Amino acid sequence: EEKFALSAACVSFLRAASFDWPEAIELMQTRDGVEGMMSVMRSEELYGRPDLQVHIERTAVGSSTQALLQCVKQLHIEGEVSGRVLKRMAEVLEGRHTDAEIEEADVTQLRDLSGESAEGTKRRNAQHSLFVQVDGTSDLLRYLLEHISVS
Repeated sequence: EEKFALSAACVSFLRAASFDWPEAIELMQTRDGVEGMMSVMRSEELYGRPDLQVHIERTAVGSSTQALLQCVKQLHIEGEVSGRVLKRMAEVLEGRHTDAEIEEADVTQLRDLSGESAEGTKRRNAQHSLFVQVDGTSDLLRYLLEHISVS
């Protein structure tokens, strides 16, 4: 419980800094940031509890499809964390980064992007391009085929 409280407080700070502090965003999106996120995810996968989730993937480091793809391939597919990372990847590709944007999402409705800011469109398109550049579709398919038996 104490370790979770400390982890949750650290991630809460990172999440608060993730969208309004440009320097923090740049630092979080480095290789060290991705490795740190992966370390937290592995620990959560090994020692965490489903009722006490850390959600480090919702920080600025988890706002990159490339970083998320790199992490999900190192997680157990049957685990809670890998499912969250796949969901986060979908959110990023949809251009949903903040908790408010995620909470207002209605997957049963076609998303109206007419009110999206130019910056939001640029950020969303950049993630689409990055996903294609790193061959994300093939990587995800390979990951799923390696871990799910198809009859």
